[in-house]
This record gives sequence, C-alpha cells and structure tokens, in this order.
Amino acid sequence: MIVFLVGFMGCGKSTIGKKLAKKLEVKFIDSDNAIEKAAGKSIQEIFDQEGENEFRRMELDFLKTFKEENAVVALGGGTPCDEERLKIIQEKGEIIYVQMPPEALCKRLLEAKKVRPLVQEYKDNPKELLSYIENKLKERSPFYKQANITISGLNISSERLELISKLLSSNQENR
Repeated sequence: MIVFLVGFMGCGKSTIGKKLAKKLEVKFIDSDNAIEKAAGKSIQEIFDQEGENEFRRMELDFLKTFKEENAVVALGGGTPCDEERLKIIQEKGEIIYVQMPPEALCKRLLEAKKVRPLVQEYKDNPKELLSYIENKLKERSPFYKQANITISGLNISSERLELISKLLSSNQENR
C-alpha cells in the first residue's frame, strides 16, 4: 500500500509520515529529500537557480518514476496542486490530507529552523505570511480536498494513528 500525505508546508506531513510508516511497518519517503538527492542540490538552490517551474517538473518526474509498493510518502505542499500530478498520486495510492488552520501554519513556519523558499520573503512579517497562507490555501484546497482521508495536523496521538491505519485498511478493502 502507498500512502501519500498532502497539505500545506509546515502542517506536519513528515512528522506524521514517519510515525504512520512505523505503525504500518513500511518505508517513509520525503519527496523533497528524494528530489534533492536526484538533483544534487537543495530545494532552496533549485528555486534560486532554476525557479519554481523547474522544481514542479522535478516533482512530476518523481511521481512518474515512483516505483515503491509499500511506503508512506510526504509530498511537497504544491505537489498535488496540478491535475496531472494529482491524477498520478490518485492512481498510485491513498491520499491523506493533513489539514491545519492558517494561524497554526503561520506560527510553525515562523518558528521553523529552515525558511522555505516560497515564504522566504515573509519571514519577518507575520501578517503578510498569514495572508499568503490564507490565499494559497484557498487556491490549493480544491486539490487537497480530493484526498481519501482528511486529518488534523494538530496533536497526532498513537490512538489517532491507529484509527488512520484502520481507515486505510478499510479503503484498501473497498478498492
């Protein structure tokens, strides 16, 4: 079973993904890390040197060439926000949307050790960052909401992970 985690940057896809992969006893893959490894440079360097469009092309390549049979995959926030990429994700696995309110996302992104390329210009302006997040969420929500399961990115407990793994099993049986 392949499980793709989607949601806005900072919502906890990697943290939840690692825990869920352990619970399901499968490999955890962070698509950004895989893209960095393939490109031989950081996401920041890709954005700086080649731009967002090239990064999105790399995301598409990652999805097209993805061959794992059992894994939990944390995708970049914008990865599913394109019809072609979303279709590939839907065909290859189950999708979990890790949802969080804009205010919580803003707080996490402001406190993050590493500044993300798309929010770099807002790192010193919480009000503008919140506005950016709200606008991006409106734009991306129609894609995120096509997930099989939606969960909150706040306070993921072992009980909630157990429930998620049961939902995934149920979805697999109903396919």
